[in-house]
Amino acid sequence: MPIKMGSVRCAGALLGLLWLSGCNAGGAEEGLMESSTQEASSLSQASEGAAEPLVCICGATRYNLAANSLGFRCTQAEQRARLSLESQAAATCPTGYCNVVETFGPCVREPDGRYRGAVHWAISCCQ
Repeated sequence: MPIKMGSVRCAGALLGLLWLSGCNAGGAEEGLMESSTQEASSLSQASEGAAEPLVCICGATRYNLAANSLGFRCTQAEQRARLSLESQAAATCPTGYCNVVETFGPCVREPDGRYRGAVHWAISCCQ
């Protein structure tokens, strides 16, 4: 599962705020600490079930994955193919994957008017 760096940055900023509030740095008032505690509780509930960020050392072996999917536009078809690739990558690399190189195959219009888009990933597994 890919790590969303924006969420990690927000969590770090929130934890820093909680630490400062807990130490009463800068004269944080009780209302701010209660608000911060509620936000931290919401953050932990929102991230339940998500993988914790771990250090990944990429292996040297490369794996080639491919998927295609249908959509009403090429971008939609390619996004659906990416979802399939995420599942394939997770099954190929249970400890996580890294060094993803994404390439696109042709996107062609099918007889029913939808588009078929192909996406290819070359990945390494975390060790």
